[in-house]
Amino acid sequence: SDKPRDLKQKGLNIICLQEFFQRSKMPQRILVTGSEGLIGKIIVPALKEEGNDLILLDKKAQKPVDLLHDEIESYFSGIETVVHLAGNTFWIDRQKAGENVIMTYRVLEASRILDVKRLVYASSINVHDYSRLYLKGGKIDKNTPIIPHAKSDWEERKESVFHYSMSKIMSEDLTRYYHDKFGISAINLRFGAVHPRNVPYTNEPDDYAIWLSHEDLIEIIKHAVKFNGFENVVCVSDNSEHFVDLSHLEKVLGYGPKSNSEVFRNN
Repeated sequence: SDKPRDLKQKGLNIICLQEFFQRSKMPQRILVTGSEGLIGKIIVPALKEEGNDLILLDKKAQKPVDLLHDEIESYFSGIETVVHLAGNTFWIDRQKAGENVIMTYRVLEASRILDVKRLVYASSINVHDYSRLYLKGGKIDKNTPIIPHAKSDWEERKESVFHYSMSKIMSEDLTRYYHDKFGISAINLRFGAVHPRNVPYTNEPDDYAIWLSHEDLIEIIKHAVKFNGFENVVCVSDNSEHFVDLSHLEKVLGYGPKSNSEVFRNN
């Protein structure tokens, strides 16, 4: 039979677990940059439904805020978590890529100054040269090296996915520095292909392998805003090709994606 001391310890352990789960469900004050973009419009309603108090920043909002030029520190007061989505996307030149890095730096500096606990950064699977890896029959896991994504016919163009990829790599380096130097928890979510209609693009064969459904995206964000520490995580749905090893995502966030792009094949 259990001794009184053991029973007391078990009771304390149960109380600690209860407190942990209560805290993990507590609403937060969350700032979302780029709230008017595709991902912002998907996740903001879900974060509101969780009871969170949201501050939304976007240069296209009713009250526009430009992360490059406007004063932004005042918006970070009392914020617990920043979800940084804002940025120039995909086909961009060197100048636009540089702007992405500057925006991330300004968000991190404001977070440091105002004692924000946590940053969730919308990075991209484009930090990997996934197109070439896919064509060679390779896979992406947590040990896949960082190599800028650049299909051969894109490399000489002024506007290139290469520049976008480099901006994400450099921004990830910034989040790592601010975690190591200032203790800000940071998770870089390397999103796969998120599309407005929530279906893969049929004209790009690798899109079925890297597709991320809106439903999985929402759940990943819900878990990420409670994350503590530092991690890089590739985020795609549970697609049949298993091009991305999802075990690291499941370990870090405690969530396993549910959607599968295969249901759209040949539809």
